[in-house]
Amino acid sequence: MPSMRPLGRRIAIGPPAVALSWAGNDRLLVLAGHCCAGSAEVVSLSAHSGTVSERRRVPGTVVRYARSKTGFVLLAAPRNRIGVAELVVADGLRLRTVKLARVEAGFVPGGIRNAAISTDRFPGLALDCSSRRAYVADPDGTIATVSLRSLKVFYHRPSTSRTLFERLGSWLEPTAQAKGDRGPWRQAQWLGDGLLAVTGIDWHATGSVSGNVISETLHERPAGLEIVNTRTWQQQTLDPNADTIRVTDGLLLATGTRWDVTPGRNRTSGEGLIAYDAQGGVRFRLFAGRSVYVNVVIERHAYVTVTAPSGHHHEYSVDLRTRSVTARPDSEWPWLLLGAAQPDSG
Repeated sequence: MPSMRPLGRRIAIGPPAVALSWAGNDRLLVLAGHCCAGSAEVVSLSAHSGTVSERRRVPGTVVRYARSKTGFVLLAAPRNRIGVAELVVADGLRLRTVKLARVEAGFVPGGIRNAAISTDRFPGLALDCSSRRAYVADPDGTIATVSLRSLKVFYHRPSTSRTLFERLGSWLEPTAQAKGDRGPWRQAQWLGDGLLAVTGIDWHATGSVSGNVISETLHERPAGLEIVNTRTWQQQTLDPNADTIRVTDGLLLATGTRWDVTPGRNRTSGEGLIAYDAQGGVRFRLFAGRSVYVNVVIERHAYVTVTAPSGHHHEYSVDLRTRSVTARPDSEWPWLLLGAAQPDSG
């Protein structure tokens, strides 16, 4: 991994920085706050002087974010509950919002009685920057299309197609994601040429506390990877066992995990790491039968954590050109705030 060094002085903005986006030649927008805490804000500062010019608090709880050409597009939910989602467009110093009447999102923290198991509902968010459209994928299959110019909203329910994969177009950048303890989670990724990828995880968990004894049951299942043609609103399953994807250097990297926790037992399995090309074909497979998490992708190298069924974790570097795998010591992966190499938000 290339070495990094500071090029200027530190800039104090208060809350932790989640992501950065350029909003002009000298202006930098910072999405700052705490995950699921309902305290996110967009901070505008001068990249040259490091001075903060304005702060705008985001309404609700931010559950998804994506970078646009002029700032951020955020998906916000009501605080501490699941309800109607809002799309927030932060372009420059403005915050424009629109309610998505047919999309629900939110985060309900767990309590002592249910062993602190939260209830989540996180739709997926993807941007087509060329046409200035946002796509929000609700776990029930509904996809909301929002014009970033007018904020007009249209809803679609894709139908199954058997002839979608003539060409998958050019891959763009990955989007952020987050997941919780109970409830559906979806990730959406714009692929180009009118195609949208949607995947995710379905969590089912219960918990109880009796005295000093905590009992938990958890089942995690992949929702599968669907490719949606937004011109015809037909979709096809590319990988029924996938739950997360990364897009880089002409490849779509898919992983999938099955996780079962019951009293006295904790078992993890997965489909490994699968690389698909632009025609939907499998370029290569690695770590078959194991759970894989892609921490970050930098300069055609994927840095992954592989979990064996026993629960032991191992870190590897995967060269996406040669498919060579190099073991690495346990380490903290860099959190890049700007660029395509961002890790998942949590």
